[in-house]
Amino acid sequence: MKKLSFITLLLACASLNAQVYSYVDSNGNTIYTDNPPENQATRNLDIKVTPSVNKTENNVDEADLKTVRLSPTTPINVPNASNGESNAPFKVISINYQSLTIVTPEHEDTITNSDGQLMITLESSPKLSSNHKYRIIIDGETVGESTSPTFSINNLERGEHKLVAKIIDSDKNVIKKTEQQVFYIRQTTLADKRRVRPCKYRDFGVRPECPLKDKPKPDPRILRKITDKLGITKPCDLTDYGVRKDCPIELKPLTPTEEAKTKNNSKKAM
Repeated sequence: MKKLSFITLLLACASLNAQVYSYVDSNGNTIYTDNPPENQATRNLDIKVTPSVNKTENNVDEADLKTVRLSPTTPINVPNASNGESNAPFKVISINYQSLTIVTPEHEDTITNSDGQLMITLESSPKLSSNHKYRIIIDGETVGESTSPTFSINNLERGEHKLVAKIIDSDKNVIKKTEQQVFYIRQTTLADKRRVRPCKYRDFGVRPECPLKDKPKPDPRILRKITDKLGITKPCDLTDYGVRKDCPIELKPLTPTEEAKTKNNSKKAM
């Protein structure tokens, strides 16, 4: 019924040398008219019209067809009866997308993260029509449809994945699609995290990538220091050992009396 109404409108406008418009209403219906609402965007259409010939509509050669292109904003005068083309058969063709490209990820890219997250960016020429959508397919399953060219996909398993992007119309028909691309998900390991952010002394036993068993043993020859809130570094005093966390008791140096006593005990033992 919609197609019949469209044909009738075109033939009527042809005889009146009127201008033809096409737009999509708020319910997603395509409307064809010679008097569209104000501030209403039109659609890109290719309309093919044949010259007047002694053939029925079902017996028109493709070679006899000629193309009349409607720009997005500029109407076109339909050939009138004075040119002998008012009763010519015609064919309506959908928007011709010249290209659809997956910008990211690139083919055979390796994405490294711990959440299996993937950002996908698409690009089409011409830009996506208002009643069309992008569809993302990963490993044969649809994972998203949107008018936005950017998708965020989560919880992908590590390993190889296959990606295809498509443009679909309001009836879910595929208008354009990309070639299949391959990408790889590599989950971030503890070694990766430790390499990016090396473990500090206080991180051991706190960060998962800094296990306590890997904590280096303190060197008693190194004077332990601490920085207070004013940014002043303070060495460990004798009274700080066993009190301050950075001054363990096992690193407390011997006093001269204790050192002499230790030497005397060693000699007696010999």
